[in-house]
Amino acid sequence: MNSQVSCIIPVYNEPLEVVHNTIRELKQGFAAANHDAFEIIVVNDGSDPAFDYQSIATQDRCCLIRYRTNRGYGGAIKEGMLHAQGDWILITDADGTYPNRDVGQFLSRADENEMLIGLRIPEQGAVPLTKRIAKGILKFLASRVTGKSIPDLNSGMRLFKKELGMEYYHLYPNGFSLTTTITVAAMNDDRDVEFIPIPYAKRMGKSKISVLDFISFLVLIARMLTYFKPLHVFLPISLFLMLLSGIKLGIDYTQQGHLGIGAGLIFLASFQLMLNGFIADAMISYSRRR
Repeated sequence: MNSQVSCIIPVYNEPLEVVHNTIRELKQGFAAANHDAFEIIVVNDGSDPAFDYQSIATQDRCCLIRYRTNRGYGGAIKEGMLHAQGDWILITDADGTYPNRDVGQFLSRADENEMLIGLRIPEQGAVPLTKRIAKGILKFLASRVTGKSIPDLNSGMRLFKKELGMEYYHLYPNGFSLTTTITVAAMNDDRDVEFIPIPYAKRMGKSKISVLDFISFLVLIARMLTYFKPLHVFLPISLFLMLLSGIKLGIDYTQQGHLGIGAGLIFLASFQLMLNGFIADAMISYSRRR
């Protein structure tokens, strides 16, 4: 692979030395792969003033983008994508969890793929039990959307074509679920995606993912299901209401000797939902052919 790679590193209250080390490891990885066509973009996502990252621009000679307020992980990645000059984009975290020196194995597989995702193999204690359970639930739901097995849904180290990334730009949230979004979108569209096993270390510093983020992940999966496969949402609800209408009709007829208006209204609601599902599916199919 000879194309330029734009590396995007979102930073929010990360220790300066950890960020320097991340950049240093990336440069070592590119040097080991004999790939000198790359740039590094660090997005300071509204960190506290105590975290002075100016040396990243002067000492590490990287592009430094600074927000005054915190916009979120996804917002930082999106801003980095807009500034990226390369044909490929590599994203990674500045918390010491990812093996940035191993970027060469991503580069070596790039010509055969459109996106390469780091399949994390956690060190002992790197991922708490509660997070493993939550991730398992999310992976199951995402697999239902794509119809494919997804071994790692939201890995933060991945290499993808900028063209692919921008195609789904309008879907990206500003939170942590950007990686989930691009994974589900690309796999649902049968893009060439490969998972590369990588070691995953215990993070340096405090995790910024909370219970609210897990809820937002669930909402995102529901949104993606509605966006990509609306019939999977509308049709089951419609059929349930149709069954409910039949039960109500039977009760009315056996107990009152006539058909009640309630059964009719429920049936009309079910029919309307079914029509909405077919219309949404037709619109999505048409837009994706264009």
